[in-house]
Amino acid sequence: VAYPAGGEAMAPVTDAALLREVQERYNTGPEYFLYVGTLQPRKNVGTLVRAFAALARNRVLPPQVRLVLTGKQGWLPDELSRALAEADLGERIVLPGYVPDTDLAALLSGAIAFVLPSWYEGFGLLVLEAMACRTPVICSNVSSLPEVAGDAGLLFDPHDVGALARAMERVYGEPDLRRTLVQRGEGRAVAFGWPRCAQQVLTALQQAGSGV
Repeated sequence: VAYPAGGEAMAPVTDAALLREVQERYNTGPEYFLYVGTLQPRKNVGTLVRAFAALARNRVLPPQVRLVLTGKQGWLPDELSRALAEADLGERIVLPGYVPDTDLAALLSGAIAFVLPSWYEGFGLLVLEAMACRTPVICSNVSSLPEVAGDAGLLFDPHDVGALARAMERVYGEPDLRRTLVQRGEGRAVAFGWPRCAQQVLTALQQAGSGV
């Protein structure tokens, strides 16, 4: 198996002015959890909304912390609409729509964590792209995601709103955990890089050509 890798433009953005500009453009505020992807049932975004709402209601997260859900509206939006209505958090939950790649690295770099609560992912490329941007990753423990994230992501049961809320609370409140996830994530992103993918493909072709 030759695993793919993230886009080469996905790298840490450290320019404070650029980070501030992108955050103002998408109304994220300076502190935010970030989801990236189509807003559809397979992505389980409603569970993320409910977890964030629980943390906000219980004042585990201060008022300035927001949840940013980027991406186009997908099919069957009712479940997410219900979760947003129940949360009733106003501007603390931001839906900026589609974000182009030119802004994505900055959004990832400025986030508290990238959260992917999916029921199913064919691969989970954004996990690696977040790690390449030195962003902690919280993701589901199902389908391909544990294989991609390894020990560099904080995994949770996507059926369990409380488990996701606890993971988000830990990443926000434990600087040592954030540093550990960032360090492991950088190594994980390199391990899944395009040079390794190309070498694996070349080796397979050479073996096929030699009849091995």
